Amino acid sequence: MNKLRIYFSQINWPLIGFILSLLIPSTAVVQKYLGLNGVAAYLVIASLIMYLGYKYVLSKIIQFMTDKRLLWLVVVAFLVLLVLFIILYPIANSGLLGSGSDRDEALNIATSELLKGHYPYYLKTYFGNPITPMPGSLFLAVPFVLIGNSAYQNLFWFFLFLYTLNYLFNNKQHGVTVLFVILALAPCVMLEYVTGGDLLANSIYVFVFIVWAVIIISKNEKSIWKKILIAVLLGLSLSSRSNFILLLPLVFSAYVKNNGWKSAIVYLAISGFTFLLLTVPFYLYDPQGFSPLHTINKLNQFQDILPKAGLIVPLVSGIIGLILSFSQNTKISTLLINCTIVLAIPVLIGIVLQSIMFHTLDFSFAGYGLPFVFFGSTAFFLMLMERKSEIKK
Repeated sequence: MNKLRIYFSQINWPLIGFILSLLIPSTAVVQKYLGLNGVAAYLVIASLIMYLGYKYVLSKIIQFMTDKRLLWLVVVAFLVLLVLFIILYPIANSGLLGSGSDRDEALNIATSELLKGHYPYYLKTYFGNPITPMPGSLFLAVPFVLIGNSAYQNLFWFFLFLYTLNYLFNNKQHGVTVLFVILALAPCVMLEYVTGGDLLANSIYVFVFIVWAVIIISKNEKSIWKKILIAVLLGLSLSSRSNFILLLPLVFSAYVKNNGWKSAIVYLAISGFTFLLLTVPFYLYDPQGFSPLHTINKLNQFQDILPKAGLIVPLVSGIIGLILSFSQNTKISTLLINCTIVLAIPVLIGIVLQSIMFHTLDFSFAGYGLPFVFFGSTAFFLMLMERKSEIKK
């Protein structure tokens, strides 16, 4: 037993977590284009690249990225992202290289209807799909729809993701490394980007607002209006997709651990009130027409295997999140790891249920795991850097 305990203690769990957070959501994309053999090759090759990169290359890359070089690397990277979008987005929407995505159109349609003063959930996309984004997504997309397309928001949120990483790591080289690894080895992220899908921006801004809410609200020297503003923005971002509500107990726990019960209750209440104020009126206006609720059917498709899957799976995830909240500490990395677990559970269960349903291994449900790419990669890389610094000491 002691030998087994020693063996497990020597395993680099943060690196394994980092690899799995990046790769699992992309298995859906890889399977779609390359089949199961492609998934196996992707998992093996990408894992090997990250393992060898962490062990032998990472320190050299970080040394190479001086402040001057780093600035140019970031500028070039964002210019490349801009050019890729300009070239590939029209191609993706044209149908020349597949059916593309209607997530961008769904958000454009709904936000345009909102700006006209119409109920935003009656129209459908060109695929005949109902509108999925909740009201918070529509409000956050308004500036980008006004300048032409909600898809523009993805590049904006990439920038804020990098800014947040740089603050969390207190090291620009580490933040840039995480972003570059995501772009290079998580094809689900790049596919969502070039097709203009809103799940990318949605995933990033929930991550960003959770991180900054915990940071700002935990600091006594921050002014009240800043704390209220970030709590409102967090509530706004949570009114985007229903699965993010499951993260609230973890955020509340982080508030309590860092700043006490009274402050935690006040600022969680502000976020909760913002969420309700944005969401409930749209639901009450037409409960049958409130199309974001159709996302429940993504799990209800497994009713024959797991009755009431649309209720049971989120409930299991929520209970696990509640349990994790009691054992949470003050570290932001712990909060983000717990968020990753809560977001990953429905996806992993979905993969298992879909594989059972199709009588073969199937990863197509993994695409809904895109949000935990950002939570998991950041959390586990933070732990990896902490581990490296401890080893040096």
